[in-house]
Amino acid sequence: MKTASFNISGDVSNLEKTFKEAFEVLAETIGTLSFILIAFTDKVDCWKLHQACKKTFPCPFTGVHTPVFFTERGLMTEGIGIWAAGGDDITASTFLLEDPSGDSWEIGENAACRFMEKNPENGVFLHFPEAFSFDATEFLHGFYGRVGPGFRHLGGAVSSEAAGGYCHFTEKGMGKRGGTFALIEGMSIGVDFTHGYSPIGSPVILTRSEGKRILELNFIPAAKKYRDIIREATGKDVKDVALHPLGIPGFRGELIVRDVVHINADGSLECIISIPELSPLLVLSGTKTGIFNGINNMCGRLKKHGTAPRFVLAFDCITKEPLLGEMLHTEPAILREGLESLESLWGMFTFGEICDAWGSPLFMNKTLAVGFGA
Repeated sequence: MKTASFNISGDVSNLEKTFKEAFEVLAETIGTLSFILIAFTDKVDCWKLHQACKKTFPCPFTGVHTPVFFTERGLMTEGIGIWAAGGDDITASTFLLEDPSGDSWEIGENAACRFMEKNPENGVFLHFPEAFSFDATEFLHGFYGRVGPGFRHLGGAVSSEAAGGYCHFTEKGMGKRGGTFALIEGMSIGVDFTHGYSPIGSPVILTRSEGKRILELNFIPAAKKYRDIIREATGKDVKDVALHPLGIPGFRGELIVRDVVHINADGSLECIISIPELSPLLVLSGTKTGIFNGINNMCGRLKKHGTAPRFVLAFDCITKEPLLGEMLHTEPAILREGLESLESLWGMFTFGEICDAWGSPLFMNKTLAVGFGA
């Protein structure tokens, strides 16, 4: 299997001409193109981009909106990024989920059934759910329950609100809600993730919740307990909830990070996604050094997998921006410098990341999730 990328910045008015050039470059590098992932930023016309992709690319493709995408050369806040995979034994299929309604678990099961109709045996699922269309955690549980083990999972949430309208497409159509999903059969990768956030204060139990709202922690109004923990640890009141996400302890001691969106007037915490009642939780805090050290440590783990990684496909969380600021560009640089064997680095920022580093796919925030291969 081979991968390659092509990035377009500046003038995107003549997409058909530019995409023909991109196709020629990608085909020269890879040979037979099996799947293409397109990331586009705010100023790109999604409809025109979709039409150009349909006219140019002969293989399945998925396009998603992103605030920022990146390569080994750094961040790009305007333009179009293209990542392609191919090879003689690589095939791909896509699914466009439009305007879903009902139970998120069942939506995930139904999406999985669309892929399993042809009985695939292995490969990599790429997930790009729209962040506010359904509960991504429940969706992933339902999806995994249908496909079972034997597949890898990677991706991130996109936002129609951030995109200002259409935020995803496949060769079959475009969408504002729902999401796009792809299966690349024959592709073999490893996955890993890092966030670099650490607990402050003692663990608490989520004793009452309602959807995405946490009502009580340790039977105390959630916002009060949350503020108390932060005040005791830092000596200051909460200025920005983006700096203090919540952590759910995993089986191996790692933390799954979930963002707090805001503190509600009724004293509850609004989260980006629901967290089950009786979950143990930790309030977290991050530093630039902690995040960068986490990436360095992950690079060390990747190099111990036997064959040195030749390519990395990455999904990084845009909600780290309030903490990192202009140093957001440092993360791709650390990846590139930490993996000397790397030939190709391509990634995009998302509103929540997905990977199956613990077995089944998980939805996380404040996380850098990577797929890597030789």
